[in-house]
Amino acid sequence: MSLPDVTLELHISITVHLHLKPSFLEISGQSNNVVDSIHYGHLTKAVSALSASYTDVRALVHEVTRKVFALAAENVDAVRVVIGLPKQILLANDIEVEVITPGGKYSLQQAARVSVKDLVMPMLIGVNTPERLAK
Repeated sequence: MSLPDVTLELHISITVHLHLKPSFLEISGQSNNVVDSIHYGHLTKAVSALSASYTDVRALVHEVTRKVFALAAENVDAVRVVIGLPKQILLANDIEVEVITPGGKYSLQQAARVSVKDLVMPMLIGVNTPERLAK
């Protein structure tokens, strides 16, 4: 007997925040030319392409950060990447991993902030039967 192939669909969200250098903002603001800005369309396509083939969250954050620094070059002071993984924990609504990388110093060993949202914790309060039944 053979088992059918099962394809699991994983939904993720990727949010990228660019902390731009003040000098970049002045130059692009004064020239009012799209060439002097960061093309968010190219950035979106590059990040979206990465999300389809990631192996783990830390590697995805690393690749997104690397791609953002490659596209934005020296115009960025820091990059903040937030990966959202809804319904990955049975008793929670969402889990988010956030990493802030200053000026191109990205590595797989960075500190990350992990947030679990709407966690439901079933528990019994009390030791004796009457204590458990009373509200």
